[in-house]
Amino acid sequence: MQDLKPIRVFLEVAAQQSFAGAAKSLRMTPASVTRIVARLERDLGQQLLVRTTRQVSLTSAGAIVAARYRPLVEAFDQVGNELDREM
Repeated sequence: MQDLKPIRVFLEVAAQQSFAGAAKSLRMTPASVTRIVARLERDLGQQLLVRTTRQVSLTSAGAIVAARYRPLVEAFDQVGNELDREM
């Protein structure tokens, strides 16, 4: 199974529109969040976020990735929750 952490981190940055906010929410350091997102961008071969000193926003590729991955991560979590209830 592929590790979903990079996707989860990216989705949190997108939701918070902030690396620092995502780091706080995820209980990680901002540097770790930045590294994980940069690695995801490198792996996908696309810039997902536009970074300025004051703002983080999605690129068009980032918007596509977020829109496609968010429901998949939610479905993955839902399956895990259902299995937990069965045990």
